[in-house]
Amino acid sequence: MAKEKIIQKNIPSLKFKLLIGITIPLIIILILAIVSNMDAGLEIENTNIESIDWKILNNSYNIIGVYNIAITNNFLIPRKYELPDFIACLNDKNGINPRFSLEVLYSEGTYNRLKGHYEFDKTFFGINHYEARKTIDLSINQEKTIKVNIRTPLFLEGISPYTPQLSTSPPYNEILLIEVEDSAKRGYSCYSLSQEEIDNAIKIKIN
Repeated sequence: MAKEKIIQKNIPSLKFKLLIGITIPLIIILILAIVSNMDAGLEIENTNIESIDWKILNNSYNIIGVYNIAITNNFLIPRKYELPDFIACLNDKNGINPRFSLEVLYSEGTYNRLKGHYEFDKTFFGINHYEARKTIDLSINQEKTIKVNIRTPLFLEGISPYTPQLSTSPPYNEILLIEVEDSAKRGYSCYSLSQEEIDNAIKIKIN
């Protein structure tokens, strides 16, 4: 009887230890999963080109890198970086030509420490494309650079009242690169930008 009482007394203690043994690892896993999707521990540096030549833009289906996102994972676990979503517009500050949308693509570069430079993969589509990638994976202490590229359309001159005799003066003065919320991107258009969105845009001069 005494042994049975001791066993019965130990059952709640064993159940508690078992519960703790299951709960604590689950909490740790949950915390790590949440932290891995936050920007904490990520060193991020953004840069963009200042200007671009119109002759480069006016070249059918030319892919041009305009914005770089350099990321270093200084955290003790692998991380995910959520890609910002951009729209890109050709803008005529004189208001003669309507704004024109440019396709935005990305390319991922991983720093090769042995070679001392970044190696970039093929370009991939922006967030709302059906083949899109939404995040970038970074292992511990890994450095990556994301290039935000624009792709020029076919026959750019033909889309605006741009005549050959005025070819010394480009029809557009700048590229507007605007970061937008993923959920709202489908409602964004280069033709309906507010003045605030234009003022806050990353501006790349067209020479």
